[in-house]
Amino acid sequence: MLGTSNMAKAWWGEAVLAACHVLNGVGTENSDIILYEGWKGRKPPLHYLYVWGCLALISVPINKKRKLGPKTADRNFLGYAHHVKFLVIKLEIPQVLVDTLMESRDVTFF
Repeated sequence: MLGTSNMAKAWWGEAVLAACHVLNGVGTENSDIILYEGWKGRKPPLHYLYVWGCLALISVPINKKRKLGPKTADRNFLGYAHHVKFLVIKLEIPQVLVDTLMESRDVTFF
């Protein structure tokens, strides 16, 4: 995942967490039941899965928006949490540092 996404090796932990999340939602050769299905009793939703490290456009948080500033920002997709996790790749919003994690629900994937 790190090799195909051109992300830094420092993010290997996030790659492992995302891979574990995906592997819990797919079946194995030895069993007809998916781990998620055995735990929850239903098939997992797979509509929200995206390529790890892909570029996404997220809405700037309300407390960081400025009247004449950007309303969206480019980020790299890093994993699944309660919201989706992203890596800040460019400094275009005041008070947001580069190479930090950000979570958002309002996302458009490329």
